[in-house]
Amino acid sequence: MFYIYRPVSQFYPLVDMKYNFYFFLFFTLITCYEVSAQGENNHWHFGYGHHIDFNAAPPVYAPNSNMASLESCATVSDAQGNLLFYTMGCRIWDRNGDEMPNATGLLGNGPVSPMTGFGIGSSAAGVQVLPHPGNRNQYYVFSVDAIESAASAVYYHLVDMSLNNGLGDVVPGEKNNIVLPQGCTEFTVTARGSCNTFWFIAITAAGKFNAYKIDAHGINLNPVISSPTLGLTDMKYTRITETGIAYSMTMQGLLRTTFDGITGTFSNYELIPGIWGPTFELSPDHQKLYCGSILKQWDLGLYPDIPAITGSAVDMVPGGTNFQNAFMNQRLGPDGKIYLLRTTTGSTLTLNIDRIDQPNAPGLAAGYTPQVFTLASNRIFASLGAHFIGLSPLDTVENKKIIDTLLCKDEPVTLKSPHANRSYLWSNGDKTRETIVNAAGVYYVYSYSPDCKVYSDSFKVTYANLDLDLGNDTLLCAGDTYTLDVSQPGVTTYTWNDGSNAPQKTIAASGTYSVTIGREHCFISDTIVVEVRSPLLTITPGDTFICNQEQVVLQTSSNFESRFSWNTGAEGSTITTGQQGIYVVTARNVCGTQADSVRVAQLNCDCQPTMPSAFSPNGDGKNDVFLPLLQAACTTKSYELHIYNRYGQLVFSSNQPGVGWDGTYLNGRTAELGVYYYILKLEGSYGNRAPVLAKGELTLVR
Repeated sequence: MFYIYRPVSQFYPLVDMKYNFYFFLFFTLITCYEVSAQGENNHWHFGYGHHIDFNAAPPVYAPNSNMASLESCATVSDAQGNLLFYTMGCRIWDRNGDEMPNATGLLGNGPVSPMTGFGIGSSAAGVQVLPHPGNRNQYYVFSVDAIESAASAVYYHLVDMSLNNGLGDVVPGEKNNIVLPQGCTEFTVTARGSCNTFWFIAITAAGKFNAYKIDAHGINLNPVISSPTLGLTDMKYTRITETGIAYSMTMQGLLRTTFDGITGTFSNYELIPGIWGPTFELSPDHQKLYCGSILKQWDLGLYPDIPAITGSAVDMVPGGTNFQNAFMNQRLGPDGKIYLLRTTTGSTLTLNIDRIDQPNAPGLAAGYTPQVFTLASNRIFASLGAHFIGLSPLDTVENKKIIDTLLCKDEPVTLKSPHANRSYLWSNGDKTRETIVNAAGVYYVYSYSPDCKVYSDSFKVTYANLDLDLGNDTLLCAGDTYTLDVSQPGVTTYTWNDGSNAPQKTIAASGTYSVTIGREHCFISDTIVVEVRSPLLTITPGDTFICNQEQVVLQTSSNFESRFSWNTGAEGSTITTGQQGIYVVTARNVCGTQADSVRVAQLNCDCQPTMPSAFSPNGDGKNDVFLPLLQAACTTKSYELHIYNRYGQLVFSSNQPGVGWDGTYLNGRTAELGVYYYILKLEGSYGNRAPVLAKGELTLVR
């Protein structure tokens, strides 16, 4: 329970005053400390309706829980961070927030409120949950009577998540089982043992640690009892690290002990004076301790210099705190930060969650962030919940190694466990590290280490029945790929001629491919030739012209045996056409379909000239040049124009169409008036027309 010096009417009438701290809020939660990368602690349900979800980054607070506990509580998620259930010991809710059907009449963590008929959850650190190592669906829920109750017993209830359609329920006949009938304080702790075993530890009123072992067979109700040698009898809030160092808060200071996870015993008791607080938390590296309603940090890394630890206290809150602004509880989050429950009293009561951001750092370098969350309800409570220890992913098997042994011929082989200095048990009954076998099969050996770790190694003994066939030489179309897959069970090496060693080879280029596969010292090889051919489709002639009333023959060919079809509807490798247009041929063959096209243009190929009979080169811009007139569509391949005088002398010559005689001689002298003679030779560029030869007279006039 907790106590604050305020009017009693603000609290439950059943809450007794167990500790008298002036203006001081006291609550303790005891749990095992263990850093885990898994998600079993990703949900916190605590107090009155509060919930923090650490699956988000940053974590998210919401007042969406049905939890109603004044102090101790616990939440369990799976390794992926999915909520399974949450509990205050006397009540258990499933992941949907519904109370489990058989979770009625549960004892512990009371007292029962006459107003609600339910326990109020006033046991300081009396609720813990541990998994059942022998059944991954089951969980032990421990619940301790509050001091206000008449009893001081410890109970457990067994939850099975396979019940109630996977929502979980208390196993019939497995609730209110008595662990300790009387004499327990409100303080308990959990710790991991060896071989996926766990310890539930109750601190008794006589000042003893009662450690109960939980293994695959269940819970052993015969405790291992340890008594401090320093005369201390008031151990309260306790943490046990995964390295076996335990810290317990006492009125005389911090008790440091060693916990043996194999035997369940505590030893090496040492008192660190000057450290006191209702609760505390350890940094992830266990070297810093955060404690007190006025939050301080102590450096445990200074051990064994105990006076130095006592003198290392650093106030973590700028400006300090006071009794109206007190830290009630601390808990290390899955994100490696420490979350702090802070209450502010005065005219109104407010509840906030603050945070230490770098708890491994010394002093103020650890960073203090106030009001990370402001809680929706101002109903006072004093716990962020117990830390849950999950099962190891490998259960009781620490390691499993499969070893293949290949026999190329019928001969005995010696198998050997890879783990030395163990005790052994082979599947054939041998109990030595080595065994001799002479037949194919699967053999296994269990190697037991002194700390109960079990190594299971399997040996598969086979004969080298290697079989390799790459198939016939292959023709491959360009753009396609061909995959050779030579994977076989038991093969350990694959070596291709290009040096690659994957069991599959994807081929896209011509070449010779060979592979050698092997099982240890046995090998076999094969070779295949792959030709990659690109489909070629051509039409001859290419883009062309035809003259009016002429035809052209289009011929197509492919380097693959193909069927040809034209866009004219014709089939076959050739077509004859006398029309202009675009002609497309499609070839179909083993590589699919290919297409090619040509453009056929139709021209007027008539190059018959019109010859003027006279011209007047007088510079008036009219008929100044003698020039044969050609059709606009006429394109000449050759052209010759010669002009002679009446004496047969050449006076002008041109091989360029469009260049005519301007009435001057070759030497630039003006030609005389009179009759001249021309000869025109030309040949059109297109069609099958014969060359043109034109002769005649022309008259030069001025």
